[in-house]
Amino acid sequence: MPGDLTSEINQAMAICWNEGYGYRLGGMALNYADGVDCSGLVGRVLHDNGFNYPSYHVGTINMGTALIQAGFTEYQYTSNFQMMSGDIVVMNHLDMSGGHTFFYVEDIRAYTDSSADSANIGTVHKAKVE
Repeated sequence: MPGDLTSEINQAMAICWNEGYGYRLGGMALNYADGVDCSGLVGRVLHDNGFNYPSYHVGTINMGTALIQAGFTEYQYTSNFQMMSGDIVVMNHLDMSGGHTFFYVEDIRAYTDSSADSANIGTVHKAKVE
């Protein structure tokens, strides 16, 4: 499966750190006005960094299927499952009302508290890029 995992994570972090992008359901951060949602962020950086992933918004509900079609492998989470940096987590609600998609990343520079205070930036050992 072609694609550059390091560039993908770096681009995802750059979009997350850039406060010019607001949240918008269905957004893929193609520009500031477009905004971004969780699955749009994941899809955008996969496509931009050489993965065989659609250039349009797929949405969390269809993300698993799109990832498998792009050559990714699906694993079911269990208490024994060990995630690795760069894994993509897709959480669909059983009632199909939505869900959440994010990258799991280890040892990444990020806010270390929930207030997003720039004085509290450090290395987060187990982080979600969302």
